[in-house]
Amino acid sequence: MLGEPDTPRPLRIVHVLASLDPAQGGPPQVVLRLAEAQARLGAEVTVAHGRHGGDVEQVLRRAAEALPGGPRARRVELPSLLGSRGRPHPIAAGTVDAVHLHMLWEPAIAAAAWRSRRLGIPYLVQPHGVLGPWALAQKRLKKSISMRLVHRRILERALFLQVLNEQERRGVELLGLPVPIEVVPNGVVVEELERRVDRAVLERRVPALAGAPFVLFLSRLHPGKGLDVLAPAFARVAAARPDVHLVVAGPDAGAEQSFRAAIAATAAAPRVHVVGPLLGEEKLAALGAAEVFVLPSRQEAFSVALLEAMAAGRAVVATEGCNFPEISEAGAGLVVPSDERRLAEAIGRILADDTLRAAMGARGAAIVRKRYAWEVAARASLDAWRRRLAAAGVAR
Repeated sequence: MLGEPDTPRPLRIVHVLASLDPAQGGPPQVVLRLAEAQARLGAEVTVAHGRHGGDVEQVLRRAAEALPGGPRARRVELPSLLGSRGRPHPIAAGTVDAVHLHMLWEPAIAAAAWRSRRLGIPYLVQPHGVLGPWALAQKRLKKSISMRLVHRRILERALFLQVLNEQERRGVELLGLPVPIEVVPNGVVVEELERRVDRAVLERRVPALAGAPFVLFLSRLHPGKGLDVLAPAFARVAAARPDVHLVVAGPDAGAEQSFRAAIAATAAAPRVHVVGPLLGEEKLAALGAAEVFVLPSRQEAFSVALLEAMAAGRAVVATEGCNFPEISEAGAGLVVPSDERRLAEAIGRILADDTLRAAMGARGAAIVRKRYAWEVAARASLDAWRRRLAAAGVAR
């Protein structure tokens, strides 16, 4: 009717990630959850990704079906770099307002950035920690050349960069990029993680755990995750607590063999269980039954694993490299340097005090529900897009 204001058109966003394989760690989960939360807030959201095998597709379908209310974001396969094979490209003029690029180094991300620029579609880059000082120091020469030839230009032409916390912002600012930076933390589906699953589901996978207290590490087995510190630290814990086990869960990303060798040289070896990835009910059972969750990373942009453990009511022990000071500020766990003695002391302290452990778990669950539900993160991300598009004078 005349005189009535026009209803704003929903923001149309395409998320791009080279792979949604859960074996790639946190980013695939973050992309899917953020996309779903944005869609629930009214955005039109597509997740475009590289090709997967049937096993990965099965896992992704089950995860989507388990979402409250079912999936709302559309998921499509990216065309190969050689062509679209007759399918419409998900990044197309007139159908997309904004492109959200996740990670940096994959050719699919460079191709999506190039296509977005060519079509005049604004894009942001979310590095997920790959631009931090520790990450850039790995394969330094290769990354330095890549930045000079390709990736610095991708970053400089972004409408803005999206990082996960102030620590990541400070690391990215060291690069001197002339691009605005927005801080939008990750989130979790709190209701899913509060659901209790009988620990017998996990004990069927690891019979030696039957009734025993255990410490849980759940992340990729990557050199940056500090498993070389965890091995001797748990050996110290195990010497003082002959009843306690350690469960190390996650896909191998280069550190499993060295961790197994380090543990084999200790008396704790029979009580350490390297179980591979835990998904679905097994993951919930592990999070619900663990006495302590531990993540001794050298560098994290923002750990989904820590959020999940806190949402499940676990007391946590993290290293300073996890960049999550809220843990100690809220009394949800202990944050220590990357040192085997300090790590062992922190784990031992929480194991020894049932009251402290329960209080830490309750505080962690409360802070996640208040600050880190996916709806909170999705709203912040949509606000950032609208603010930056308006500042750039981009009509929608």
